[in-house]
Parts: sequence; C-alpha cells; structure tokens
Amino acid sequence: MATLKAPPSINDLTDVDTATDPPVKNDCLKFNGSIWVPATYDYSFIFSIATFSHDAGTSTSLIGASTSAWKAIGALTFTATYNNPHADPTPYIVISGAGNSPANIDMTPAAPDPNRYKGPTTNPEAINWPASNGTRITFVLYAQAGTETSNLAIYSGYFYNHFVYNGLDHNNTFTDADIDAMAAANEIITSTTARTFTLTIAVANYLCFSHRIGDSAVAQVRCGTGNDVITVAMNKNDATAVTPLKETVSHSNANGKVENFYVYASKLQNLSSLHSTSFTTLSSSTAQNYLYWGELNKASGYTESDVENNYATQPGKVASNTMSSRSMTVNCTSNEYTYIAYPARLGALTSIMIGGFESLDDFNVDNTALAITNVCGFQENYRVYVSKNPGFTDPTTMLVTI
Repeated sequence: MATLKAPPSINDLTDVDTATDPPVKNDCLKFNGSIWVPATYDYSFIFSIATFSHDAGTSTSLIGASTSAWKAIGALTFTATYNNPHADPTPYIVISGAGNSPANIDMTPAAPDPNRYKGPTTNPEAINWPASNGTRITFVLYAQAGTETSNLAIYSGYFYNHFVYNGLDHNNTFTDADIDAMAAANEIITSTTARTFTLTIAVANYLCFSHRIGDSAVAQVRCGTGNDVITVAMNKNDATAVTPLKETVSHSNANGKVENFYVYASKLQNLSSLHSTSFTTLSSSTAQNYLYWGELNKASGYTESDVENNYATQPGKVASNTMSSRSMTVNCTSNEYTYIAYPARLGALTSIMIGGFESLDDFNVDNTALAITNVCGFQENYRVYVSKNPGFTDPTTMLVTI
C-alpha cells in the first residue's frame, strides 16, 4: 500500500513565512522586503530600527582624561534589530560627546544572512572619555534600506568627578595625596556638593572634604541630628565665619583626569566625638545655633558657661533659628532668675507671654553681645534676657516670640 505524503505547505517555500505570524481572515501574502508574510492588503512594510543598545550600562561613571580610552578597541558591544529589513540596510553609528574619538563606526554584516541582519558589532577604535564633567556620550545608529532610512539614539551614563571626605591630621596646606587619601576612604561620583554624610573622625583629626571647583562651593557645614543640628566652624582663622575657608589643589583622579579641587577643613579636631557623626554641607550661609533658656543664680555677671550649662526643666536648649511662639519651661527657686539667650542676629524679642499675660517688661535685656562658642567651634554673639525678679516657680511656661 502506498504511503500517503503530507500535503505541501506554503512554508516549504524558502521565501515564505506564515508560521512566525500566522495569518488571520482576509490576510494576503505581501513581500516585506526580504520574505513573503501574511498581512492585510493595505499594510505598508516600512523599514525602521527596532532596537539599539550597548553593554556599557547607563550608570554614572568617574570621568577620565580625554586623551585616554574610556573603552579600548573591542570593549563595547552594540546590538540592533530592524523592522522589515531588506536590500542591505548599511548601518553605521555616529558618536558625539567623546573627546578625540572616531565620529563614525561602520557596522559589519552578521552571519548567516548579511543582507537581512546587518549591524551588531564591537567598536573598531578606542572611545575616549568626554572632555567635560557632567556630560554623557551619545551613540546614534543610522541605517538605510533602499530609499528608506531610520535612526535611533542611545547614551552612556553621565560622567562626573568625585566628592570625597574623611578625617585628616591637619587642616591646612593640603596636597593631591590628601585628596587621594580621602577618596580611598569615602568617595561619591557626583556634581552635587550639598549633601549629608556620616563620618567617624579620629580624636586627633579634622573633618575634611573636597570637590572639583567647577561644582558649587559649599557655603556652610552643619553637624548633628534632630534638635542638635548646628553650624560647624570651618575657618581655622575665624571662629565667627559661617562660610568655610578653602584651599585650591590640583588633583588627578584614578582615571587620570586633572582638575583643580577645593579642600575644606574644620577648625576643631574630634568633631564626631564632640557632637555627632552626621554632617551636612549646604549651599546656604544662614547659620544655625542653639537657643538657651533656664535658671541662673545671678541676675548679672554670668558667663558663657553659665548660659550653656543651664538646668531648665524642658530641654533647656534647642538648635533652631525659630523663636516664633516658642514654648519654654523653667522652675526657679526664690534665689534664681530665669533667662532666655539666643543669637543676636535674630533680633529683639517682641513678646514673653506667661500665664496669658504679656511679661516682656519683667525682663532686662542684660547683654546683647555675649560671645558663645558652640561645641563645633562656631562662635556668635548672643542676646540675653534675664528676669528682673527671681522665683519663677510652679514650673512656669513662657511663650516667647521675636
């Protein structure tokens, strides 16, 4: 008995494919430029780049010298796919943003069908770093099939230099080696200089940090958390300066990029033990310091230590620039005077409400220029109000307003 042969399939023809995208009712066979496939009668097969990618990733990178290679020959792989490829697509890549690199990279045919899939390849020449900080490299794939053209862009990640920080055993006359030492301990690839970081500083060391001078200079440094965030003295010559003193040092980073860096240092050593391991660099120059209140055993002749070491019932001090409707509680004996002390730059009090009554006249502005140095070395003149009479008992809650 003769063996029946399976009926022929249209897909037996080498230039027909109905299996990849099976036909539906009213489809016809149309030529997409390479092969016959099911499609509606009025469908137009337009050539275009479907996907384009590279294996460099898009994460931020440390910038390097523009005369050296970011990617050596063959180190970067490109992949591409096309919609309706036909008639030898002839793709090539145009590069921009990389210093002294080839502008174009020709793509080579990929086996086994060079006329249908042309494109994925590695870079035939080295690709250099961008010339400037904060930029990225752009790759645009151009392809033409017959009279139809298409292009698609992709990017590298952004390139930045370092923000570095650590404790150093000196606070002036810095070198490139000092920046390298900080980078080895704590480095952030960024152009943002306003940031918060945690650092434990050895007893004999100063808080130090550095960044390229092309990024925004730091206008103030604060230390602490919660109600204890206060301005740090960052000028070894002037405890009253809010703006940090800085030195300019030429720095060559790990990838050979040479730029001038600012280097900053605290006036005092041992800050993380003296106050906190939390530090914040700011672009604003408004200082923040403690407000004090409590009890004094003298109506005059008090010192900085008397004001700082108060023993008020709540909490006695808070780091803030806000005195609007601030509640303060004290409990004075018959021989103690209540006081309020705060940075003189905030201005005069307008009200002290006690038990619902205005009591500002019951206080003397006993001192408008008492110099107080906080635990981070920053010094300000304080305005001090002291009650005319002792004995605010119960305890007494004051509502203070500037």
